[in-house]
Amino acid sequence: MNATRVARNLRVRIGRFSGDLSKGLCVAAQRFVSQMVYGIQASESVLLTEIGRTLEEDIPLRKTHNRLSRNLQTARAGENYPGKRTAHGREPGGTGHAAHH
Repeated sequence: MNATRVARNLRVRIGRFSGDLSKGLCVAAQRFVSQMVYGIQASESVLLTEIGRTLEEDIPLRKTHNRLSRNLQTARAGENYPGKRTAHGREPGGTGHAAHH
C-alpha cells in the first residue's frame, strides 16, 4: 500500500471518528473536534501549538492557537455552541412541544 493511500485511509477514519464524537453539535464545534482529533494524532501531542502546526493553516500559528484555545475553553465550560442540538434534534432545554395558550 503506498503512502498516499495510507494517508487517505487515515483521513477517512479520523473523519468518521470525529464525526461520531461531534454528532449533534453545530458546524463550528464539529470542525473543532475534527481538527483536534487530527492534530493530536498527527502531532502525537496535546499541546495546542503542536496541534496547530499540523493543521498547516494559511494564518499565523498564534491565531490558530488562539482559536483552538477559545474553542477548548468553551467546551470545558460546558457551554453550548450556537445551534447545538440534542439527540432528539431539539434545542437544549426545549420540550419539543408547541406552547399552549
